[in-house]
Amino acid sequence: MKLNNLLNSRTFRLGGMANYLTGAAAVLDFAGALHQYNYSASDHEADYLALKSDWDMVGEDLRYAMRRVV
Repeated sequence: MKLNNLLNSRTFRLGGMANYLTGAAAVLDFAGALHQYNYSASDHEADYLALKSDWDMVGEDLRYAMRRVV
């Protein structure tokens, strides 16, 4: 998978993908004020979204593999 496709995928649903400036600023962020997560309304919703994202990625991998073989 190309890097651009990876960054636009659902892989980084919970934590997100930091850019260079965010990483540089994190060095000086001792209080952790810059670090954010994608929150859900409940534990069940968070589990559902994480599992859905995982299975979506499995499906994408299978489609990619089948296109290469066929």
